[in-house]
Amino acid sequence: MKRNIALVGTLGCMLLGGIWIHHQHQEIVVASTVKSEKEQSDEVLIQNTRMLSKQITTQLKKEQILDIAGISINHQSKDIGVRVNGTPQYLNKVENDIKRIVEMLAEETIFKDYAIGAYIQITNDNKAELDQMGQLSKLINTIQEDLKGKGFVEIENVLIEKNYKMLIVVINTTIQKNDSASIDRGKEIEKEVKGALKEVKSSLITETVTVQVIVNNFSRKKIN
Repeated sequence: MKRNIALVGTLGCMLLGGIWIHHQHQEIVVASTVKSEKEQSDEVLIQNTRMLSKQITTQLKKEQILDIAGISINHQSKDIGVRVNGTPQYLNKVENDIKRIVEMLAEETIFKDYAIGAYIQITNDNKAELDQMGQLSKLINTIQEDLKGKGFVEIENVLIEKNYKMLIVVINTTIQKNDSASIDRGKEIEKEVKGALKEVKSSLITETVTVQVIVNNFSRKKIN
């Protein structure tokens, strides 16, 4: 009797063990299947990415946009970026064409809803130039805001040119005449600009740099 009970117990353990092993085998098979599907999905994504990048490069060359530094397709942020070699002026010239071409090629693909951007390739060669342009832009905004806040409503625009030892600020105004009153107003604007620049912290304004302010009337004649 005891022998029969032991035999039944052994068989029960073997049966339960078999069930557990089978269950584990099922989990392994399922996990393996899911991984395989993910790998296939990644493979398709990679193939589509390479294909679109190649099409963009080819089409840009056809339309004579040759200074392409690289193309990036980011699946996390869902955007397509085209980097170009050149100046900000060159980027402004070709940016709309780049966006049009990329949008056209991505329209019938899985990337159709991706954001599209064109950027300058930042290198050691043009990083300093871009930094200087950014500082000049800040100086222009500072001058414009200062003059506007002080009631100089005749200011049309502000231009700044930087060379080795000089910062040249050109203030174009809507002043019509070149008489004494206009000259006095021009000198008043010059004084205000120089005062505003003294309060600005910028590597472009140092003790070795001379600041020259030119105030022009509507006819672009100097009045200060």
